[in-house]
Amino acid sequence: MIKKVLKAISIPFVLSLIHFLFSDQLTRSFYLFFGAMIVLGGLIVLILITKGKSGYIGFGYLGFLTLKLIVFMLLYFDDLETLSGTDDIEKTGYLIPLLITLSIEVFGLQAVLSSQPQDKPNKIN
Repeated sequence: MIKKVLKAISIPFVLSLIHFLFSDQLTRSFYLFFGAMIVLGGLIVLILITKGKSGYIGFGYLGFLTLKLIVFMLLYFDDLETLSGTDDIEKTGYLIPLLITLSIEVFGLQAVLSSQPQDKPNKIN
């Protein structure tokens, strides 16, 4: 399962690493925040799998995503407010960390969920 997850997230991870190296300080802090949230989310998924509650992984991810975006807005509200004077292309550049880290999470989560055993439907005769 871990090899499958690493294979699924390898391309977006390399893209994020390249963008991280050539970005400004604000974008790097966005990457660090979202990277820490990926690690925390991965721990939550691992705990759910080891406890045998893999049916709750998707629900837990959606709740964690909501919490993550709320915390992000609270922490970076002042920085995001200062972006109102910049042009649209520069504003779009600050969305790249969010989009790349979301793709890492989604591809990794898809690999985890596809490796979990599926419940078989009940047959009614």
